[in-house]
Amino acid sequence: MNPSEIKTKIARVLAEKFLSDLETSTEVDSRFIETARPVITKLFTELPEDRQALLMYLLKKSAAEPRSGLPFDTDRLASFSMSPSDVNAQGLEKIKRQVHYIHGVVANTLLSSYGGLGEQKIAVEG
Repeated sequence: MNPSEIKTKIARVLAEKFLSDLETSTEVDSRFIETARPVITKLFTELPEDRQALLMYLLKKSAAEPRSGLPFDTDRLASFSMSPSDVNAQGLEKIKRQVHYIHGVVANTLLSSYGGLGEQKIAVEG
């Protein structure tokens, strides 16, 4: 299993958890969830862990704020620009811990599924 496959599996798990949380905690339409799934999965695949947490935080915050029929403020999210006063440090830290935990669980599950890293793999992979 190569690193890009691992990143993709982690991104899928993060996206599913995020979308599930979003669907149960806000009034987001299920059609939107299905439409957003590939985009969110792609973003989670491409972003580093801290940015994944920030994206989840921003999307949840945006979804919680009703705006003229649109579930997300796409302009604000696309720019990824927020002032520190806009971010609840405790909320963001909680999401960072969740993202870190999911990364660990998925990586551990994949290692267990593929028999872990044997001595030869460790020697070859460094």
